[in-house]
Amino acid sequence: MRNHVVSEAYDCALLQGAPFRREMVDMIPGFRTGSSTISLRRLFLWVARQAANRGLTTIHALGPIGPLLRSARRLPADLTIVHNEAPHWAGVQLMKQGRRVAADIEDWHSEDLLPETRLHRPLSLIRAVERELLTRAVYVTTTSRALAEGLHARYGGPSPEVISNSFPLQPDPHRGAPGELLHFSGFHRPWDPDAVCSCFSRPGGRPANPAVGIARPAHA
Repeated sequence: MRNHVVSEAYDCALLQGAPFRREMVDMIPGFRTGSSTISLRRLFLWVARQAANRGLTTIHALGPIGPLLRSARRLPADLTIVHNEAPHWAGVQLMKQGRRVAADIEDWHSEDLLPETRLHRPLSLIRAVERELLTRAVYVTTTSRALAEGLHARYGGPSPEVISNSFPLQPDPHRGAPGELLHFSGFHRPWDPDAVCSCFSRPGGRPANPAVGIARPAHA
C-alpha cells in the first residue's frame, strides 16, 4: 500500500533497475489512482475505525483490504509473501484458495501499540490471522528470537525463522566498544525515560546510545 509520500520517493530510488515490477494500492493522491477513489477509500477506513471504536469488529479498519486482495488475486505467483496486518489477512484468503503463502511478522501486531491506538484495531481478527499464518503458511519469518518464541508459544506450528532487522553496533573511536542496543517498539503503557536511559548508561558516563522515536502524550 502506498500511503507515505517521502517513503515512496525512497522506494522508487531503491528499486531502480530491479528485475521485478511494483503493484501498488494507493491511499494518497498524486499517483495512478484518482483523487475521488482515494477519498472514498479514506472515508471507508474512517467509518470502519469508528465502527471498531464502538465494538463492531471489522478487518476493514486496517486499510483498503478489498483493493489489496483483488490486486493479489490478479497476480499469478508461485509464492506470495505477506507483510503487515492487512496483507496478512489477504494472505489467509489466498491460502483458502489454495495459493502458497509465506508471512513476515515484523511486530506482534495483535499485542503492540498504546491502549488508545488499539481501540480501533480488530484485535480478535488479527489474532485469528496470526494463528492461521503460524500454523498453515509455507514459512514464517520474524525479527527476533524472543518474538519467534513468543509467537510459537501462543499459536504453535513451526517456529518462525529469525531475520534480524538491525545491525551490530560499531565501536566509537572516542568511546570504545558499543553498549547494548535495546529496541523498543509499541509500548503497551507509559514509560519512564530515566529508566530507559539507565539501560544504556555506563558507570560515570553519559548514555552510550540515543533513544530515537516518536513521543506521545502517554509516554510523558
